[in-house]
Parts: sequence; C-alpha cells; structure tokens
Amino acid sequence: LDVGADGSEVFSITITDENGAQTTSNLSITITGSNDAPVLDAITSPAAIEESTNAAAQALTANGTLSVSDVDANDTLTATAGTPTVMLNGVAFTLPEGAEDLIASGALSFGGTANSASGAANSITWSYSGTGDLDFLRDGQTLTLTFPVTVGDGAVDSNTQSITITITVTVT
Repeated sequence: LDVGADGSEVFSITITDENGAQTTSNLSITITGSNDAPVLDAITSPAAIEESTNAAAQALTANGTLSVSDVDANDTLTATAGTPTVMLNGVAFTLPEGAEDLIASGALSFGGTANSASGAANSITWSYSGTGDLDFLRDGQTLTLTFPVTVGDGAVDSNTQSITITITVTVT
C-alpha cells in the first residue's frame, strides 16, 4: 500500500452453540500503508588500481552499478555519497597537498535515478574519477578511499553500503 492508503477486509464470523443457536458478527481489519525504506544491496568495489611509475598527476577511474529496490510503488530512488574516509595501510590518513582532489566533491558520481514501479531490483550506475599526486606513496603501501553510499526515496534513506577505491604500490 502507498503511504497513507488504507486497505480493509471484513470477515463474517458465525458461532453456533451446542443447541444449534447461531450468532453472526463482522470482524473488520484495516491496514494503513507506510513508507518503506529503499534497499541498497552490497556493493562490489572495483579491482585495485596500481600507482603509475610517475604518479605526480595520476588520473584514477572506476565505475560500477548499485542494485537498489523499494517495495513502495513509483518511488524515485536517488543515490548519495557521504564523506569518504582515507586509510593508508589500514590506518586513518589525511591526504597531502596535491592529492585532495581524490576525495573532492563530485569525485564519485551517480548516473541518474531508478524508479520502484514494481518493487523489483533496479540499477543506478556510479563512476569515480579523481586526479592527484600519488608520489607520496611508497612500495608496498595501500591507500583506500571509502565512500559511504545510501539510496533515498525522498522520505527515507536505505541502509549504508560502501564503495572502496584501492590504490596499491609495487615497485618493480
């Protein structure tokens, strides 16, 4: 049921005692629809990106698809990214000057919206594009950029899932 819509059923109940006497009553049940939260399935993050030999202005790109659904009919589902976290070898890290654009607003974007016409799974594409000076990274290090993602229907948001961009360094 849509938000605020009512669905009612009336059941007629007849009771007969041991002497055959009967009485009939009606039982009315009313259900009022509510706004169910959209569901965002687990996100498969892209394969790790290897740092270039000369990474003074390395462009990083990745893309994928979000699988979303909402049992409420005709909701428009929109994806949103929250503030990313940065980790270097599993420890919280602040990007140095020249690398901040890797997590700048708009580095992670979404390709439109999805409509929940039938409650079935829908897709929203995502794309990551960031450029930064990665020369601060050393052999064997791993830099991860984790973007929390939710999907909203205009009234309530989904569970949070994450898109993680991983940059690895291997000096050969």
